[in-house]
Amino acid sequence: MAVQPEIEKRGFVQTVLDAADDVFTRVTAGIPAGEVRRMLRGEAAGRPNPRLKPHSETFLLHIKPTYYHDSVTKFTHTFRLGLLSTYLFFVETITGLILMIWYAPHPRAAYTDTIRLLTMYRSVSLCVTSIAWAPK
Repeated sequence: MAVQPEIEKRGFVQTVLDAADDVFTRVTAGIPAGEVRRMLRGEAAGRPNPRLKPHSETFLLHIKPTYYHDSVTKFTHTFRLGLLSTYLFFVETITGLILMIWYAPHPRAAYTDTIRLLTMYRSVSLCVTSIAWAPK
């Protein structure tokens, strides 16, 4: 009976332990078992920080995934989501610049400036409302 070369070279127990460590690393999004033990003990992370790697890699893969399934790229599922985000970003920027001209973010003047702007100018009410609702 033929034994797989990997098991023959490293031994059965070591192969099973390596496979279990690989499964654990995949389940914990890239953090190996030894690093999880150090986290539970409260030890500081080494350099480069292995705890940061899953977050940075998944963020980059979230922005540009390596694979798209055909069913998620249908026009009805992605209809204008990027355009909507860009539009709301520009609304936030423009209204923020407009309010920056008349609003002083000082603790003593902030409330009075807001009340003065809301009562004197009708368009400022729209700016304040859009500043509040655009990022939501």
